[in-house]
Amino acid sequence: MASELRVDTLKDASGNNSVGLSYVANGSAKAHAYLSDGGTESNTLNISGLTDDSSGRLTVTLSSPMSVTSDIVAFGTVQGDVSSGGDMANVVVLETGMTATVIKLAIGHSSDSTKDFDCSFLVHGDLA
Repeated sequence: MASELRVDTLKDASGNNSVGLSYVANGSAKAHAYLSDGGTESNTLNISGLTDDSSGRLTVTLSSPMSVTSDIVAFGTVQGDVSSGGDMANVVVLETGMTATVIKLAIGHSSDSTKDFDCSFLVHGDLA
């Protein structure tokens, strides 16, 4: 049988340093994944699929939809040595084609060219 715990505020063991539960729920990532340049994901939360669209371009499908697409905050970081392909690499969320369950990513260099890199990716916002 499942249990339910209802609280408004969390405090540390000494009864100090309280935080409202709404801050915990609203401040938590709603999805995350480690994405490899081969088009596979691992270590995921709320990710049902990944499509390798082309070099440095990925479509991430969420298991549970976000409530408002315009309020989604998504970001990522490139893993490993990027010096061979450019001076800086980043992960950019593309708003074109984004829905409550689909997020488009472009991974590439500061030179505006996309390239496959391993990366980690987070989504913040409200679940539907």
